[in-house]
Amino acid sequence: MKCRPLFFLLVLFTSCKTLYRYDYKTSVRDATPDNKMTYENDSLRISFFIEPKYIAFRLDNKLPSPLYVNWDDAVVMIDKEHHKVMRTDMGMFREYERQAPTVISPGSYTRSQFVPVRNLKVEEIGEATVLNVTPFLPAQDKGDKILAAKIHGMKGSVMELQFPLHANGKNFTKTFYITIDTVIATKTGSRLFLQKNQHPK
Repeated sequence: MKCRPLFFLLVLFTSCKTLYRYDYKTSVRDATPDNKMTYENDSLRISFFIEPKYIAFRLDNKLPSPLYVNWDDAVVMIDKEHHKVMRTDMGMFREYERQAPTVISPGSYTRSQFVPVRNLKVEEIGEATVLNVTPFLPAQDKGDKILAAKIHGMKGSVMELQFPLHANGKNFTKTFYITIDTVIATKTGSRLFLQKNQHPK
């Protein structure tokens, strides 16, 4: 009985996926007429700047007394979940057992930024401990259609920022609501995926 040689035909299936970058256009509720990312009342004026990895702001104290921000009690709500935040200065994130309050003198202001604690990832690289920040607003979809659909579905969602403040001997919390008005997708290129299959002949 002769053995018939078994040959395999290698077939390459290719698929091309388009890659997109995303920009988020946002607005704060009850914004000032001149800037949709600025809120103002008799006590303060705050302007927000939203990036995929962090929320930056400038906070002006309009009171005749110091204004304190207690960061240990600050909270941000994303995807209907509340998360503690970590403040950063000069773009450097550090782990703290306790975050010192920010003190803003009368007629002065502070600039800073913060991230949800859930987006801070600690990695050990050799003997060094590195604190990395993962985006809470995805900036790219990497050709993933499920992720792309999730990103587009964020249009109309609202982030809630709770600032615990102290002034004139009183504690109070000011809550800001930031809406994602539009998600803009920009094509950045495409990626070719290869899938190998073997078929007996």
